[in-house]
Amino acid sequence: MSVRTDKISSVLKNDLSEIIRDYQNNTLITITDITITPDLAVAKVFLSIMGGNAKSAFTHIEEHNSEIRYKLARKIRNQMRRMPELLFYLDDTAEVSEKMDEIFKTIQYSDQPEETNE
Repeated sequence: MSVRTDKISSVLKNDLSEIIRDYQNNTLITITDITITPDLAVAKVFLSIMGGNAKSAFTHIEEHNSEIRYKLARKIRNQMRRMPELLFYLDDTAEVSEKMDEIFKTIQYSDQPEETNE
């Protein structure tokens, strides 16, 4: 990414995190990453959702996409000419790493030799 897209990504992340707070229904939603296309037309927002039902919370965010985009556009209207389209993605990195840790623990446990009492 270029310096410009990095700066815009940072601005979007800060302002969008404040807006998304209003859409948390007994869950913790964090923005893990925002990537922006070089033409600044599309912003891919990666969300990590913990607690409660992650799928329903993600669906709730997607249903209110236009409302969230409107609120974000009002916040950053002096910093950008056009508001990029927001595409939300569920970031399951935390879940995958947790499963990997469990697998490694079971492998480590099974590789340990059994002690014999002689």
